Amino acid sequence: MSWGKSRVVGLATATSMIALATPAFAQNNTATTAAAEDEGGNDVIVVTAQKREQNLQDVPISIAAFNEEGLETARLNSVENIDKLVTGLSTTPNSADANGVRINIRGVGTFDPQIGQDSRVAVYIDGVYLGRTQGLAFDSPDLVRAEVVKGPQGTLYGRNAVAGAVNLILAKPDTSDFSGKLSAEYGNFGHRKLSGALNIPLGDKVAARFSGTYSNQDGWVENLGPGSDFGGSERYSFRAAFGFDLSEDVRLDLSGDFSKAKTEPFFYQSVPGFTRPTAFFAAAVPTVTGRQESATTSFTNEAGDLSTRGINATLSWDFSDEHNLKVIAGYRAADASSFVALVPTANPFILNGIINADIVGTVPGTQSVNSSFAAAVNALVGLGLSTRPELADIFTPRAVPGPQTGLFLSPPGAANQLDDHKQFSLEATFSGSFGDGALDYTVGAYYYDEKTGNDIDQSRNVNDFSSLLLSLGALPNAISVSLTPAAFLPFVPTPAALATQLANVRNTGAAPLRIQTKAFALYGELTWNISDQLSITGGLRYSDEKKDGQGQPVSPFFFDNRNLIGGVIPANVGSLGFSVLDPTLIIQFKPTEDFLLYASYKESFRSGGFNGSAVSTVRTRPTDTFGPDFIFGQESIASYEAGFKADLLDNRLRFNGAAFYYDFRDQQQTAQTNALVGTERIIVNTDEKVWGAEIEALFALTDSLSINAGYSWIDGNAGDVPNFLVLDGMGNPTIDVRSELQGTPEHSLVVGGSFNTQLSDTVKLFANANYSYKADQLLIPADRLRISSRNLVSARLGVDYELSSGSVVTLSVWGENIFDDEYTIDSLPFETFAHRTVVFGQPATYGVTAKIAF
Repeated sequence: MSWGKSRVVGLATATSMIALATPAFAQNNTATTAAAEDEGGNDVIVVTAQKREQNLQDVPISIAAFNEEGLETARLNSVENIDKLVTGLSTTPNSADANGVRINIRGVGTFDPQIGQDSRVAVYIDGVYLGRTQGLAFDSPDLVRAEVVKGPQGTLYGRNAVAGAVNLILAKPDTSDFSGKLSAEYGNFGHRKLSGALNIPLGDKVAARFSGTYSNQDGWVENLGPGSDFGGSERYSFRAAFGFDLSEDVRLDLSGDFSKAKTEPFFYQSVPGFTRPTAFFAAAVPTVTGRQESATTSFTNEAGDLSTRGINATLSWDFSDEHNLKVIAGYRAADASSFVALVPTANPFILNGIINADIVGTVPGTQSVNSSFAAAVNALVGLGLSTRPELADIFTPRAVPGPQTGLFLSPPGAANQLDDHKQFSLEATFSGSFGDGALDYTVGAYYYDEKTGNDIDQSRNVNDFSSLLLSLGALPNAISVSLTPAAFLPFVPTPAALATQLANVRNTGAAPLRIQTKAFALYGELTWNISDQLSITGGLRYSDEKKDGQGQPVSPFFFDNRNLIGGVIPANVGSLGFSVLDPTLIIQFKPTEDFLLYASYKESFRSGGFNGSAVSTVRTRPTDTFGPDFIFGQESIASYEAGFKADLLDNRLRFNGAAFYYDFRDQQQTAQTNALVGTERIIVNTDEKVWGAEIEALFALTDSLSINAGYSWIDGNAGDVPNFLVLDGMGNPTIDVRSELQGTPEHSLVVGGSFNTQLSDTVKLFANANYSYKADQLLIPADRLRISSRNLVSARLGVDYELSSGSVVTLSVWGENIFDDEYTIDSLPFETFAHRTVVFGQPATYGVTAKIAF
C-alpha cells in the first residue's frame, strides 16, 4: 500500500459544520464512504438524502454529512452525541431514561418521552425507519456514513419527519479485497473499548463482513451506597453482513445485528435556589452547588437494560444505464428498561417518619393522620363500600422501620420503557432519468407494521414510597395536607365521598400501553432540468395510516387494574386513522458550476396517538376541543426555505447557508393536569411558528491545514397551551402564552481545525480540535425549567505508521470536554416536594486509542 495524495478531508454541509477527518489512506474505505477528492483539497461527498446518490453540494436540501474518517475522528457511532458537531441540532436524554434520546432539529423535536408519541425526527439505519425515542441510545457497529437531513421531509421520507431525518449507513461487504480493522481504547472513568471489522471475499460474487464493538465505562458520579454508580454503561453489539453480486446489474445485501447495553441511571442532583417554602421534604434532601462527584444512596442502585435486534435485506437492480430499482426490507425488535431515583439522596428515615409513620414518634402528628386514614378505610370495608382492607395496612403506624426507600424510585429490576417492540417495513424505490437527463425521477411505495408499548410488573412492593406520594397528590380532598413536614392534618369526608375519591385515584406514571400501527404510502418526485442552470422539482406523498391503542390505568400501591376500593378500572381503548397528501416544490438555480441557489416549500405530518398517562376514557374539561384525554390528533408543518451552496477560491473555500420559516399547525403539546403529580398530563394541539438561519464555512488553507466554522440562530412564537392548574372564574383553564421554543438553543456555534503532515514515507502526523457551543434552552415550559448552556472542546492528536505489509497502525490520544465544562442535560421540577434536580453532562474525559487497519 502506498500513501495517497495528502488532502484535507473536510466534510462540508449545507447549513452546519462537519467533523474534520485527517487520515486519508486507501484502506480507510473511501469507496464505501462515498467520498471522492475534488481538485483544490475539499471532498466531493456523495449522499443519498434524495434516495439516490448525489454530490452533497448539488442537493437543494440542508444536510450535514460525515464519512468514516469523520466519524472516527469524532468518536461517533450513534446518534447520542452527534449534536456536538452539527449546529441547529440538539440531543438530550429522555427524562428518567438513560436508553432514550430526544432529538431536536431547528426547534422541532420530541420532548415528552412517553411511548404514545412518535419521534418528530425520522431515524433510519440502512434505510429502515426507527420511530421511537426510547431505545435510541445504542451503538451501530461498522458505521461508515451519517447524514442529518434538516427540515420537514414530507415526500421521500414521509411519516413523522416533521423535523428532519437522520440516516445511519453501515459498511457493505466488498468482493474485491480481504480487509479489516481492529482498535482498542482506554481512558479515565475506567473507559475501555474494543471494536473491529473483517471483510472476507467468498469468491468473485460473494463477500461477508463481520463487525462488533464492546465498551465499558464507569459512572462519573460515584455511589458510596449499595449498587451501581451513576452514568456508567456496558455495551456490546455485533453485525454480520453478506453481499451477493448476482450479476453486473443486481446486488443483494443481507445483514443481521444485535446490541445489548447495561446503562446506569443518571444522577438527579438536588440543587439549592429553587426550594419552595412549603416543600414537603426539603429537610430530608441535601443540596449541592456545582457538579456532585459522589453520593450515598440508602437503596440499591441498579442499571437498566437495552437490547435491539435487526435483519435487513436490500436489493439494488440497475435495469438500464439510467434507471434503478431498490427494495429494502427490514425487521427490528427492541426491549428497554431504566432504573431511576429522581431524588436519590433523600434520607429514608426522615421520609418514612413523615409519611409512612414507620418510626413511631419521629414527627408529631403523623401517627394521628395515618391512624385516622387507616380507620376510615376500615370503615369503608365494614360498610361494604370497599373490598381492599389491605389499603389500611399501608397507613398503619409501626414501631419497626420499614424498607429504606428513595424518593420516586423505580421498582427492583428497573422500570419498563419499551417492551416487546417489533416492526416490519418494506420499501421499493425507482429512480432514474429520461430524455438524456432532462427529467430526473424518484417514485416509490412504503409499508410499515409496528407493535410496540410498555408493560409493567404487577408484583411490586405494596409499600412503594413513590406510589404513596402520587396518591397523596391525587387525593387532595381525602387528606388535607399542611405543606410542612411536621403537621399532616386529617380530613375525614363522608364515607361515600371518600369511597368516590379513592375510586378515582390512578397511578398515571406506571400505566401500560400497547399500540399497533399500520402505514402505507405512495410517493414521487420529478425534477425538470430546464437548462444546465435551472431546475424545478415537484413531489407528492400520499400516506394512509391506522393506529389501535389500549392502555390500562392502574392503582397506586398495588399497580393492578383494581382501584383503591377494589372496583375494576376500565381500560382506555381507541382507534385512529389518517389520510394525508404532502407536497414538495423546489427551485434551484446554478449561475455557475460551483454556485447553487435554491428555494423550497415542503409539507409533512406526524400522526396522532395515545396518551399513556390518560386516567380515564371519557374525562373532558369545559373547554376541551381535543377529545378524551386518551387520544390526541395529528400535527402538520409547512416549511419555507432558501439557501445557497458555493465552492470558491479554486475549491478551497466551501461556503453554505440557509434561512427557513416553519408554520407548525396543531402541534402536539403536553399539559400537566395535577400540580403534585407530574405524570398526570394530557396532550393538546396548538400552533407554533419557527424561523432561523444557518451558515457554515470550510477553508482549506493548505493541503495540510483546514479550518471550519458554523453558526445557527433559531427563534419563533411558541404555541399557547391551556393551563389546567390555574382556572379562571368560570372554572375553565387559563392560557399560558409561551414566548420561547421548547428544547431549542437559540444560538449554536461550531469551530474546528484539522492538520496533517507527512513526516516520512511511512509516518504521518495528524491533529484536530473542535469547539461546540449551545445556548441554554427551555426544557419544561410550565415550570420555566431550563438546562444550561454548553461549551465543549474536544481534540485528538496521533500518528499513522505504514507497515511493510501495507497495513497501517494508528496511535492517538484524545480528550472530550477537555476544559471540564459543568453543563446540564436534564432537569426536573421537584421543588413541590424537596428541591429542583438537575443532571450534569459528562465531565472531562481523555484516553488513548490504538488501531490497525489492513
